[in-house]
Amino acid sequence: MGPSSTHEVDDPLPVGEGEQVGRKWSMKCSVPTALLCAVSGIGGFLFGYDTGVISGALPFIRTELFPDETRAQSSFLAELIVSTTIAGAAVGSISGGPLSDAIGRRTTLIVADVLFIVGALLMALAQGVPALLVGRLVVGLAVGVASVTVPVYIAEAATPSVRAGLVTVNAVLIC
Repeated sequence: MGPSSTHEVDDPLPVGEGEQVGRKWSMKCSVPTALLCAVSGIGGFLFGYDTGVISGALPFIRTELFPDETRAQSSFLAELIVSTTIAGAAVGSISGGPLSDAIGRRTTLIVADVLFIVGALLMALAQGVPALLVGRLVVGLAVGVASVTVPVYIAEAATPSVRAGLVTVNAVLIC
């Protein structure tokens, strides 16, 4: 066989981490790195979960928080509830980078976690639309900060041979 850019499966040369073996890739990482990335990847999951769960909750929110509103008012309030999180995420993603540079990635993720908890509590205890909007805004801030910080944190913590795969796992968890 002539020289090629990839190693064949029966090639006697040893293959290191992240190198191509035939058509398969080897991805080996330590247990602490995998655990760190799994825990950090929860931010990606929360991003996707929060975006998807509101569609199932809106009918119940409409009947509980604004049953007497007209259809147009009800639609406007529902749109406001959904878009408040997106607005918070925009602000959080803009401020997440400078914040993580200033106080560190790990501390920034802890701040995002606290924001998630506070926002969830505010939404769970909301007795009206204004309180729900504040909770959604706080969760949006957390989503924005986490969506900027988590991929960088994973990339910095992972070894070069598994970095791309672990950052991809975070992106997949968003879906």
